[in-house]
Amino acid sequence: MYTQWRTGACGATGLDYTSIRHVAGFLGLTRSEVVDVFPDIRVMEAEALRVMAEQRDSK
Repeated sequence: MYTQWRTGACGATGLDYTSIRHVAGFLGLTRSEVVDVFPDIRVMEAEALRVMAEQRDSK
């Protein structure tokens, strides 16, 4: 899902959550499975945003 980031003038702002539904469908995940993993996706999103911000700010 590397290409599914929302971006603004200062870089990435978060994942495009609408793409998660499509990817989940491709993977054959049920709605219940997506609901179960969504909090984990948000944790990974937050960490990725933190790392990208650090990289951006260190330039």
